Order: sequence, then C-alpha cells, then structure tokens
Amino acid sequence: MSGKMLTMTAWNSKKQARWNELCEKRFSDSLTEKEQQEWDLLAQALDADEFVTLKPVIERMESDNLALEQALQTAEKEKQRLTTLLDKRRKENARLQARLGALQQEYKTLKKSLSKRIPQTSNK
Repeated sequence: MSGKMLTMTAWNSKKQARWNELCEKRFSDSLTEKEQQEWDLLAQALDADEFVTLKPVIERMESDNLALEQALQTAEKEKQRLTTLLDKRRKENARLQARLGALQQEYKTLKKSLSKRIPQTSNK
C-alpha cells in the first residue's frame, strides 16, 4: 500500500455508518454488485486505517518484547553467576565445617593430653 492511500483512508463516522449498512445487506446476502464493490473498498479502507493505527502499537510492543527478552537473558546470566557462586560457597562452607570439626577434635585431644601431664591444683 502506498503512503497516499493510507492517508486518504481515514475512517470516520460516515464510513462507519455505510459499512454497517453494507454489512447488514451482506449478511442477508442482498448486496448488489455495486454495493459489493463499495464494501470491498470500505474493507480495504478499514484495513488501511487499522494498519496506520496499529503500526505504532505493534512497533512499541515489538520493542518492549525485545527489551524483555534482553532483560530475561541478563537475568538468566545473573542467575547462572549466582548459582555458581552459591555452589562454590556451599563447597567452601562444607570444607570449613570439616576443618573446624577436625580442629575441635584436635583441641579435645590436646586438652586431654595436657590435662594428663599437668597436675590439677586445688584452691584452698
């Protein structure tokens, strides 16, 4: 469709009223050949007007969808980064817990060994 056609087809109340009349006749299968041609032209005008009206909305929606897809990709990358970090921290925590358990056991052993070597003094 050319730009001229799109600007020439602005839908208005007069066209809407005629469209309604022709649709009623069309549904009752009573359109003349001339009315069918008029209906076809009005249908094209309506399509063109809808195209002009909806094009910016569709473009905005497509832009919004692209932004959402990019945000999703960013979020998925961040989720992966945080999942990896969490896994590393859990492993480090388990390693430190094991080391702490070993140190506590070593402390108990040393304390027991020292208590056998150093006599206990009582306070009088």
